[in-house]
Amino acid sequence: MNKKDYVLRILVITLAFIFPFVCISHEGSLESISQYWDTPLKPLLISSNAATAYFLFSLDKWKLPSILLLLLTSFSITDYPVWHNIFAYTFFMSCIYPLYRNTRLKLYLVPYACSLFLAPLGFLYIEIVCVATLCAFHSHLLYLKWNIINTKFRIDMRVWVK
Repeated sequence: MNKKDYVLRILVITLAFIFPFVCISHEGSLESISQYWDTPLKPLLISSNAATAYFLFSLDKWKLPSILLLLLTSFSITDYPVWHNIFAYTFFMSCIYPLYRNTRLKLYLVPYACSLFLAPLGFLYIEIVCVATLCAFHSHLLYLKWNIINTKFRIDMRVWVK
């Protein structure tokens, strides 16, 4: 991964993380993140989801969630509520498998699963916790990968200098 890809991934993760908070501060709390489709924030919703889907598609175990995120963005909550909700639920459910498959960072499953306890407050808060957990997970993965690359580079430089 080159520096440009690394920066781009950080920007996408940051955008995905702050998007729900921008929505709430700009339009107030709605039922779900998808409800912001009918607000002036629609372009930001589409951009954030498309960038996140592109980012996820570049990762091996995240192709299905990526496709589902793109599909839920393609089917607006206004025009296709049933299809949109099916893709939204399956997107969040499909994220469980890659979280579980990562042996080093399996602990991220705890806040992801515990978000269901927020159901009485509304689906928006479940989504926010899930999105924040996914952003933290991918940030952590990126940090670990960066450390591995830099450590390998330092080791290679020591061998080359000798």
